[in-house]
Order: sequence, then C-alpha cells, then structure tokens
Amino acid sequence: MKIIFFPTDHSTNRYGAIITDGLKKRGIIMFPFEKASNNLKLLKHVQILHLNWYESLGKSTIIDLKRFMGKVFKLGLFKLLRIKIVWTMHNLMPHDQRNIRLKKYLIGIIVRCADKIIIHSKVSRDILNENYIGVDKKIVYIPHPNYIDSYGGLNDQFVMTTSKKLELLFLGAIKPYKNIELLMDVVSEFKNDVVLTIAGKPESLSYKASLIRYAENKPNLVLHFNFIPDSEIHKYVRECDLLVFPYDIKSSLNSGSVIMSFSMGRSVICPEIGTISDLPNYGQVLVYKYRTNEEHFDQLKSAITKAVEMKRTDINIFRNMGMALFDYVKKVHDNDKVINQLIKVYDDLL
Repeated sequence: MKIIFFPTDHSTNRYGAIITDGLKKRGIIMFPFEKASNNLKLLKHVQILHLNWYESLGKSTIIDLKRFMGKVFKLGLFKLLRIKIVWTMHNLMPHDQRNIRLKKYLIGIIVRCADKIIIHSKVSRDILNENYIGVDKKIVYIPHPNYIDSYGGLNDQFVMTTSKKLELLFLGAIKPYKNIELLMDVVSEFKNDVVLTIAGKPESLSYKASLIRYAENKPNLVLHFNFIPDSEIHKYVRECDLLVFPYDIKSSLNSGSVIMSFSMGRSVICPEIGTISDLPNYGQVLVYKYRTNEEHFDQLKSAITKAVEMKRTDINIFRNMGMALFDYVKKVHDNDKVINQLIKVYDDLL
C-alpha cells in the first residue's frame, strides 16, 4: 500500500513519528506530501492521503488566503484522482484564532472530502454529528498512541520528588493560547506550598521576554525557556508531582501532552477535554471545568489547592495515580493495536 501522511516532517512531532514508523514496519510505502502533490506521475501510485492538522493556516490574512486556496486546490486534485482521503480530528478548532472563520470553512471542506475521519476521543463523534449532516458513517474511533518508548528514562518513571512542596510542571511548546500567564497568576498565590517549573521554547523572542517580565516578583516560578530535547524530558518529569495543562476549551479536544504524562507515570491537572473524558476513572486525575476566564482562574486554583492537600495527606498519592495511568495507556493506547486499527481503515477504503 502506498500513502501520503501529512505532515511529512516528524522531527519534532512524536505522534507522527510513532504512526509512520509503525506503518512502515508493516510494509506501507510513504511519499512526502509536497513532492507527491506536485507530481502527477507519482500521484498515480498513491492510494491513501492521511491528513493531520491540515486545517492550520498561516499567521496573516494574506498568507491564510494563499494557503487556504492551495489546500483546497490540492484536496480537489486528490478527489479528482480518486485517492481516498483520511482525516484525523485532533482539535475542536485550530488553536490560533486569527481568521478563524476561514479555518472553520476549511474544516468543513475537509469533512466533506474525507472518506474516513479518525477520532481520538469519543466526544468527537458528538461534536462532528452536531455540526455536519451525514458524517457519522465516516467516523472511526482509534485511541491516541502512547509514548511509553519515546522519551527514555523508563527506569525512573515512578521516582518522585522528595520536596515537601507540591512540584508542578508545564512542559511543551510555549504559545499564547496555552494560558501560561493565567497559570503563573494562580500559582503565585501558593508561594509557600507550590513550585511551578515551565519548560519549553516560547514561540518568539518577544513572547519569551513578555513572560519573563510577567514572572517578576513571583518567586515560586522556575523558567526554562529553551527547546527540551526528547532525551531530556524524563529529567524534568521525574522532578515533578503533577503536570499541569490549563488548556483553552474553545479549541482543545485531544492532548498528546496528557498521554505523554500518563506514559511517563504522571497524573495531570487539566480541564475536562476529550482525552480526559475518555478516562474510566476520574479519580486518577485532577480535572476541572470552566466557562469563562474568571471561572478558569478559580477552578484551576481549586484543583491546585486539592493537590496540595492530597500530598500533605499521602506522600505517595501521586506516584500511585501515575502508576495506574501508566497501566491504562499501556493497555488501552497500545501502539501496535492503534497501527493495526489504522491499517484496517485503509484496507476498508480500497
């Protein structure tokens, strides 16, 4: 079987690397998206186009319009050539809200063009059915792959910090939609009880400078504003009790970072997004709900307050929660099963 898996570059995306490595091991031949989509001779050999985050555009109106037109043209070309299209729904909406109407329109076109739609959280089916007529027959639920073999340090994944304070970690690319400032504000109210480490590369130098200024006079914040290579991630994780992800619920649906945390033996503080709602036991995570920014502050603060009290009561509580979540993703999000289910989707289309 010969396919295109978009995006092609997986050097900074473990999700794509896990999927494509698994497919290649099973004999799937892959062509780069840009090379194949500009080569009609090569496209004649392609059977499947699998799209991820195809709805993302640029950072200005002009760039967005150009990319929109280019992406729609290529979708039309693939349909004309009778290449089967698979789309994985990762988010409710693109996180970048600029030109959001254009991006929503592009999502609608992708949904109509797709022969199958992969969802990683069960609530995604309801969301799609609420917004698109007749889409249900296209939808296939496949769990998000886990990251158990991706970041090293497995021998110390259940080693916990010995600090008496609650040690929180935000890990990942640092972008405005991730509510970092809100997280800083909340944690600054726990000066004697909580330490927050923020580790990752800000999207720009100006945003980095802004966050450094924002963190002034907040002594319980530790900032590591640089790219964290995969080989170093476990060193940060082993020094924390919990990872914290104050996601924007307007766009967030699935979270690879949450699955990564579980894969490394850690629980999370997180809003009730799709990844969380699939859990059979909410008792292993600190989940909260909110509707407004004011509610977000209050609910996040309540979740952290609860975590402080839990650690005071039982020093091993977060280790036990992390072990249970590790076992959960090892079983339910097994990568071999994920790849096998994905190949079945491909086979059923041909």
